[in-house]
Amino acid sequence: MQRFLHCYVALMILAQLRLCAQETARATVEFPRPDGVVTIQADRIERILKEKWVASGNVQVTYKDLVVTTDRLEYNADTDDTDTPASVRFAEGIHWVTANRMAVNLRTQMGIFYDAEGFTDQDFYFKAKVVRKTGPGTYRIESAIVTACEEDIPKWSFAMGHANMDVKSYVSSRNTLFRIKNIPLFYTPYVRVPLQRKRRASGFLIPNTGTSNNKGRRVSESFYLTLGDSADFTFTGDYFSKRGAGYGGRFRARPRKETDIELRTYFIKDRLRQGGTLVAGNARTELPYGFRGVAEFNLVTNFAFRQVFSDTFRAATTPNETSTIFLTNNFRSFSFNLGFNREETFFPVRNILIREAPVIQLRSVGTPLGSDFHLEFESTLDGMSRIDALLETPPLVQRFDLFPRIYYSGLKTSLFSLIPRLGLRETFYSDSRDPSSNQLAHQSLHRQYVEADVDLLGPVLQRHFDFWGGLRHSLEPELTYRWIHGIDQYRRVLRFDEVDAVADTNEIEYTLTQRFFKRGNYFGDGDTNHEVISVTVGQHYFLDRNFGGAMEAGQINQFYPLNTLTGFLYATEPRRFSPVTAVFRLTPSFRYSFDIRSDYDTQRGGFRNNSVTGFFSLSRWQGGLTYFLTQKLDASSFTSHQAQAIVIYGKQWTGLSVSAILNYDIQRSALLNSITRVNYFWDCCGISLEYLQFNVNLRNESQLRFSFFLKGLGAFGTIQRPESIF
Repeated sequence: MQRFLHCYVALMILAQLRLCAQETARATVEFPRPDGVVTIQADRIERILKEKWVASGNVQVTYKDLVVTTDRLEYNADTDDTDTPASVRFAEGIHWVTANRMAVNLRTQMGIFYDAEGFTDQDFYFKAKVVRKTGPGTYRIESAIVTACEEDIPKWSFAMGHANMDVKSYVSSRNTLFRIKNIPLFYTPYVRVPLQRKRRASGFLIPNTGTSNNKGRRVSESFYLTLGDSADFTFTGDYFSKRGAGYGGRFRARPRKETDIELRTYFIKDRLRQGGTLVAGNARTELPYGFRGVAEFNLVTNFAFRQVFSDTFRAATTPNETSTIFLTNNFRSFSFNLGFNREETFFPVRNILIREAPVIQLRSVGTPLGSDFHLEFESTLDGMSRIDALLETPPLVQRFDLFPRIYYSGLKTSLFSLIPRLGLRETFYSDSRDPSSNQLAHQSLHRQYVEADVDLLGPVLQRHFDFWGGLRHSLEPELTYRWIHGIDQYRRVLRFDEVDAVADTNEIEYTLTQRFFKRGNYFGDGDTNHEVISVTVGQHYFLDRNFGGAMEAGQINQFYPLNTLTGFLYATEPRRFSPVTAVFRLTPSFRYSFDIRSDYDTQRGGFRNNSVTGFFSLSRWQGGLTYFLTQKLDASSFTSHQAQAIVIYGKQWTGLSVSAILNYDIQRSALLNSITRVNYFWDCCGISLEYLQFNVNLRNESQLRFSFFLKGLGAFGTIQRPESIF
């Protein structure tokens, strides 16, 4: 009996092992082809006829980059036809289609899917009643939608009656509706949706619109034209219901890795006579032997056109235009530059226009001469011209400038360092000015002068304090004595730039800087010392109150060295002292930073200017502020009182975010410019609404703009990237 039980148990174990083997084993058949092997794996495979096979249960068919998975499949070994009466997934590389039924020939990759959904690349999905596969990677879809959203009712979609799709390039369709959820938004007779973002192709872009109380309704349309693999051109047409039609174009090219070119133009014939033309561009290139070429230009026919039609507050209010083309090469301590420059400043009577064509320059910085002596020099050959309301020079005024300087760096101790410099400057002008009439004298001028200065740095005093977790305090004095002599014909010099605006001086410049350092890991770079507070106070003392006779009482004087400590004008009369300039900087952490700057005029007894600049970053909040106040103490200054601010809430590309930029004139109690934007971004799309306001001279305008962001396609609308105000 016991032996019988042992045999029974053994038989049961063998039966279980056989059953498990039957459950885990999968049938496999292979069909060699000239370009690959058709492999069918399933729980069960039957041969019904000589050429017909039926697979059922976890069926998987592979052929080259094709993978078909289903529960039941019929296969013809002679023709490579497949038919699946059950749900099926057809994958072709990273692209796939699921359907309730499929009939596809593996050899030709032609067939049909019913009630299908598909994935084309990293972004796009499609759904269709019928999908006809017309070849490798190509489909014709019927009663379909294309979207980047994964919901059953997508946030946005293109509804297409019939469309042709190439998963490596585009889906193109006629009679297409763009929908938000199930709500039709607009109709287009033809559309091409790119399925791979790296490819470019010519075509019309989605039109956009906006509104303005000054220009009326704006409707814009653009045509994008590819010019080979490395260039393109975009033509844009605008229609303003109150102004008329405007036209613009942008050309971009990158003929090689080291070269970028962009050219832009826009013109409008305005019904209110404020139109004009803009021509702008920039380019850069790296050349052999270390040369680098750069070109930047921005030209408009009149300032009124730029003020009325500019998209940014800075462009609408800054009356300066600078264009430059230069070729540069830096080697060892030398720098060679060849350039052409144009600078125009707009004025009501007549603009100031200064040209340099060409300028050839060779510089050297700190070339060692041995024994702690170093050479600095600048040599420039210019062709200059100037036009303003009082003077017009010939088209080409020759100027040759040579300025070598030697300094000695060997006078250093543990307490201080003393750096003396000595330079000789010679400048030749082919034309000059008559001081009595302020007109051209048509006589050459040879200017030469000596410049000597001595910098005394230190001694630096330090002390440690125990409060606020430990602070290290330092006092850093600095004194400069400067002497310039030999400029006895200052009023005869034609003034083009800073080379010409130099006068005799005999002065002392002194500054004192206090710094407070705190130890800690404030910026994520380890336990180190960081400057949290600094205060710098400086002033000039002029031994020569008249600057060798260059000072003109009652006039605005601005020449070197009056502009070395502050950029604000202050000299309308002889003086011993410059304003006291103070700079206070507070940086308690990487989340906060504040600067306060002031100029106090001891001779006039008042502040000439004050400014505050700062920023903060807290969780989802970011912001910045700049505030400035200037006082009219004499003819060289004017009163202004303005503030600029930016506040941002939220995170970019996620959920809700709000931003506001303000430019406010406190003196006039007027909001000069504001940009308020509200954004909301989902996983596959986003929307931005923007309210833009201008109140500057000729422009009193408000605009409402919008942009719609579609994943995989980009942004469509009239919103521009906000400019930085800092």
